[in-house]
Amino acid sequence: MKQSQILIRYGEIGLKAEYTRRQFTYHLKKNIKQAFSQENIPLEITMKRGRIFLHTDEIRKSIEILKKIFGIVSFSPVWESSPELSKLTEDVLNLMKTRLTSQASFALRVRRSGTHNYTSQEAAVHIGQSVCDCFHASVDLNRPDVELFIEIRDEQAFLFLEKISGSGGLPYGTQGTICCVVKNKMDLLASWFLMKRGCAIHFVAFDQSLYDQTKDFLKKWYVDEEPVLPSENDKRNIHVFLQKEIKKNHCEALCIGMSCPHDMKQLISKITDLQEQYVLPILTPLIGRAEDEIRKNAQKVGI
Repeated sequence: MKQSQILIRYGEIGLKAEYTRRQFTYHLKKNIKQAFSQENIPLEITMKRGRIFLHTDEIRKSIEILKKIFGIVSFSPVWESSPELSKLTEDVLNLMKTRLTSQASFALRVRRSGTHNYTSQEAAVHIGQSVCDCFHASVDLNRPDVELFIEIRDEQAFLFLEKISGSGGLPYGTQGTICCVVKNKMDLLASWFLMKRGCAIHFVAFDQSLYDQTKDFLKKWYVDEEPVLPSENDKRNIHVFLQKEIKKNHCEALCIGMSCPHDMKQLISKITDLQEQYVLPILTPLIGRAEDEIRKNAQKVGI
């Protein structure tokens, strides 16, 4: 059996109203296609009963890409089978051949939707008994050596062995546009938290080094945006330049990477000044986070 598709799960999208859900899944599929195009990996995307299926021959490479696409809660490389119980059982036994021994324990996690002549529990008992008879393995539903997930959906069934965590959050570009002025790496980290919540970010980098860091950061997280580098003349009147950028790109807020300082009054004063200057909400995603948490997140994000 060959894996040639990946089952993608999203979390918060599924809680939205129908129209909003369609918009969010549209952006998620578009972001997936953009990321795979960046890596020159061919793919096809299909939707089945609220699930996204990604079809590709490059499963291992795809896993690393999908981990960095906002809006994906988890995903699983799957083997496709048939909902016909004898064929499904045969495929499960073939899959277990190289994974299960007589000393090992296993568990089957069966989910079913659609119309079939058996229940999920009946399928689990039937297939599980066949596995026990074939491999003389034991069932352990709490801490199995091998855990096999079976999803039976209408005229198809899917088998998978793992659920890989994604970045979570909401699809990039679904929650309005925020301007981020990049003066240091903490500004990039602050923007990452907003990107994870679905915000599109318009980046303005203060020098060439920060511009290059921002481009690398965006490439790493498969975000198709081009940062702006002000000219020396623009830097001399940076506030006017930023106001033009904010208006041109329809930015709804300004993001800064300030964390909780020792002098809270000074921070509040700075935020108040920025709000008055740009007449925009000032978002500070790092405030309230401990230094150790910020450091760990910076390592995770890769900045």
